Amino acid sequence: MAADNELSWQTLTAELINEQEKRPHPPAAEEPPERKAGFDFSIVSKYRGQLFGASIILIMIFHYFNGVLELHEKQDTLYMISYSYVNIVGSIGVEIFLFLSGMGLYFSYTKNSNTNEFYKKRFTRILIPYLMYAPIVWLIKDCIINGKPFTKWFYDLSLGSFWLSGNRLIWFIGAICLFYALFPLLYAVVTSKHYRLGSAMLTGFFLLTLFCAYTEAKKKYEISEVGFSRIVIFFIGIYMGRLIYEKRKIQVWHIITFSGIFAAKALLALFQIKKKFSIVPGSVKTVINVFGSSFGSRMAAAVFSLGYIFVIILILSLLKCKWLDKFLIKVGSISLELYMCHVTTNGIITAEGSLDINEPLVYAMSMSIAVVLAIILHISSNAVIKKITIKATPHDHRL
Repeated sequence: MAADNELSWQTLTAELINEQEKRPHPPAAEEPPERKAGFDFSIVSKYRGQLFGASIILIMIFHYFNGVLELHEKQDTLYMISYSYVNIVGSIGVEIFLFLSGMGLYFSYTKNSNTNEFYKKRFTRILIPYLMYAPIVWLIKDCIINGKPFTKWFYDLSLGSFWLSGNRLIWFIGAICLFYALFPLLYAVVTSKHYRLGSAMLTGFFLLTLFCAYTEAKKKYEISEVGFSRIVIFFIGIYMGRLIYEKRKIQVWHIITFSGIFAAKALLALFQIKKKFSIVPGSVKTVINVFGSSFGSRMAAAVFSLGYIFVIILILSLLKCKWLDKFLIKVGSISLELYMCHVTTNGIITAEGSLDINEPLVYAMSMSIAVVLAIILHISSNAVIKKITIKATPHDHRL
């Protein structure tokens, strides 16, 4: 009898083990869902490095042409080229940069949603290069060149001069810190059950708030709107990050929409150029004036940047030029440092006053200095970040 009981127990145990083995095992970690081969939004992630490189190059070119418009009095060929570039492309590189930042953060936070680790990693990545570089820059510009007191140096270094007085020299650092602080809340909206409705409502809230601030307190709004108004494109980047992460298919209507956006930008730019150098109908002037306002131009740029992103991807995919891809990826890998060194080198040359930053040779010299400084800053700040990370996690980076 005991033998029979033992045999029955063994048989039951074997059946239970077999049944357990037949059950599907849960995934070890969350991964992007597999999709059938085809053209999907993940192509943006594939070209992320190149897009970062293209964005900072577009920003540097914009700064030159925008400077020509501000200081060049003669409406000669250079002026016309500058005016055309500013109206056709403009500062769209900034929008692309912030879009990619939002997208990248979605990927990173989806794989590791520890908020404390997120803040440590992101603020370290931003503030270490800034604090290694900016104190020297502000000292040269404020105290040595302009003869300002130490309090002015601290006011600029703390970025209080941007938020309160509109000093835009390194405005991007203040803006991106604000966006990083808000990211977990924005991520919660994009990953909610009714994320489409929630995202649309939040975008509408941003637009309404910005529009009311612009109309009711225009002077205060324009002090630092170059930063906070770009929360819209940053949030769009997070939302699109979900579509890219999930490898959503690009439908025909997507292609039509992006093509329409790009065509609308081209048409608007054409009318703006015609308005400057010839005559356009009054109704068209009204539209141009709306899009030309600080509020309208930022919101338009947020939308138009989506068209530009896919145009750049299309060009790169058609060219299939390996050396160009490698070059853009290299430039993109130091994009944060290059931005800081570029704008501050220009700012110091302008403040010193003996050289004209709008002279092509002077601007080329400034860009060369900025590239060298950016490489040095990138290597040195990464070394410091690595040491800090090892000390913080003994057992165990781009924007």
